[in-house]
Amino acid sequence: MQQQPQIRIDIILPVFYNDGRKIEDTKLLQTRKELAKRFGGCSFLRKTYGTWIDPSDHKEYNDVNSIFL
Repeated sequence: MQQQPQIRIDIILPVFYNDGRKIEDTKLLQTRKELAKRFGGCSFLRKTYGTWIDPSDHKEYNDVNSIFL
């Protein structure tokens, strides 16, 4: 039996709103459920860290994110 090719897509979502409030766990859970239903499965990694620089003012921002695989 020939196996279907697979691809991996990472979806990185912030854990905090821009004003510093924590994004509700229910929203992340709902996203995980929707991805699992649509694609047959989903992994969820919490607390990954990232940095980005705003090109307009060159200010550096540090984010805490979650990754859905």
